[in-house]
Amino acid sequence: MHFSPRDMLGTGIKVLGLIMLLKSLQAFIGLISVAGLNNNFTTRWELWQVLLTFISPLVLLIVGLCLLKYADRLTDFLCKTDDPEADIQQENLFQLAIKFIGLILIVFAIPEAFRIIGNLFYMKAVSEAIDTVTQSQFVWERSLSTLIRLLLGFYLMCSGRFFYHLAYPVKDE
Repeated sequence: MHFSPRDMLGTGIKVLGLIMLLKSLQAFIGLISVAGLNNNFTTRWELWQVLLTFISPLVLLIVGLCLLKYADRLTDFLCKTDDPEADIQQENLFQLAIKFIGLILIVFAIPEAFRIIGNLFYMKAVSEAIDTVTQSQFVWERSLSTLIRLLLGFYLMCSGRFFYHLAYPVKDE
C-alpha cells in the first residue's frame, strides 16, 4: 500500500479534527457541574461568567467539525504539489510535518484567544462591581504566548523555511 504525502497530511488533519471534538466533549462534560451548580443568576456578571466558560469548548467543537468536514480543502491548500502521487521523500514529508505542526499550534491557540477575549469582556462588564485582578493577570499572561503561538503557527503553515533549512542545510556544490 502506497500513501502519498497528501494522503498523510489529509489523514493527520482529520485525526486532529477528531482530537478537537474529543477535547470539546471533555470540556463540555466538565462544565455540566458549573451550569448545574447555580442556574439562578442574580447579577449580570454571574451570567456572563458562566456563558464565557462555554466559549472555549464551543470553539473547540466548531474547529474540530470544520477540520473533519473540510480536511480535503485544507490539504489542497497546504500541499501545493502538482503530482498528488509524488514519491515520499524525507524532505517533502518534513515540509508537510512543519505545516501540520503549524496547524496544530493555530488550532489549539484559537480557543485560548477566544477565552482571552471573553475575559476582556467579562472584566469590562464587572470592573465596577468586583475586583478583576485575577482576570487581568490571566489576560496578560496568556495574551503574549497565544499571539506567539498563532504567529508561529501561521509561519510554519505558510512557509517554515527557517526550520526546514535547519533540518536540511543547503549543500555547496
